[in-house]
Amino acid sequence: MTHEIHTTWGEFRHAFGQILRLSKQSLCIFDDDLTQLGLQSAEAAELVQRMLTRNPVASVRIALRRIDRLHETHPRLVQLVVSQSHRIKIAQIPSNLQPLRDTLVVSDNEHALVRFDLEHARHKFILADEPEVVPYAQRFNEIWANPGTPFQPTAMGL
Repeated sequence: MTHEIHTTWGEFRHAFGQILRLSKQSLCIFDDDLTQLGLQSAEAAELVQRMLTRNPVASVRIALRRIDRLHETHPRLVQLVVSQSHRIKIAQIPSNLQPLRDTLVVSDNEHALVRFDLEHARHKFILADEPEVVPYAQRFNEIWANPGTPFQPTAMGL
C-alpha cells in the first residue's frame, strides 16, 4: 500500500504510467482534456490496448470537460475507441459539472491518481489500497452517471 503526495508534472505523468501498467480490468479517468496525463503517447496507448487485449471484459471510461480537440491531440486513443467502441467510452461532462477542478484516475478500484486542481501538478498517488481508493471510485461513478455528450470517434459520428 502506497500513498504519496507529489508536486511535479513529471511525477504526475510517471504515476499515471505506473497505473496504466498495473491496470487489469478497468480504467476510469476524469480530466480536463487528457493532455497532462500523457495519454497521447504511443506507450500509453499501447498499455491501454494491452489491458483490453489481455482481458476480454476490461473497460475504459473517460469523462472530460473538453472533447473538442480529442481527434487532433489523441489520434491513437481515437483509433482505440474506433476498434474497441464496445469497451472504451468517452463523454464530455454536462455544464453543471464543468466547474469541477480536480482530476481522477481509478484503476481496478485498487489504484488511484488524484490531482487536486487543474492548474497545479500537486497530486495524490495511491497504489494497492482498495479502501483508500473506494471514495474516488464512487466520485467517478457519480460524475459518469450524469448524462453528458458522448464522444464520436469519427468526424461525422458514423
